[in-house]
Amino acid sequence: MKDTQPLTDTDIERAAVDALAWAAGVPEGRIRVSVCNGHVVLRGSVDWPVQKEAAASACRGVAGVRGITDDLVVEPATTAEDVRTKIEAAFRRIADIDSRRLTVSVHGHTVTLTGSVRSWAERQAAEQAALAAPGIAMVEDRLAIVP
Repeated sequence: MKDTQPLTDTDIERAAVDALAWAAGVPEGRIRVSVCNGHVVLRGSVDWPVQKEAAASACRGVAGVRGITDDLVVEPATTAEDVRTKIEAAFRRIADIDSRRLTVSVHGHTVTLTGSVRSWAERQAAEQAALAAPGIAMVEDRLAIVP
């Protein structure tokens, strides 16, 4: 039987860095990795919430990882006005959303939706479209359902 040595934190850190380099959707060179007792800490910034998820997911598959702390920050690559414009354009493209009844405001990583929608489905579509905008981590829904 072969005697196997447990992985060191240095081994795990190297493997996690390699996993991030190979992971689709993870921005190159913007995430720092540290490991203590098998616990991985991710620090840095990404443009999209999905990139945070991809980074954590890539590290979960690394041998020896006991846990992950995701200290990544979503930093939009665009201005609040650009994000608002993109969300409003998305609303106009989605047939289920009457964009004339909605107001969009952007503060940091949060979008606030106000106004009215005709149904729960329209409300969900509006929330999903807003959350898909670059750099948005949270949607504050202040929409009223008015058929």
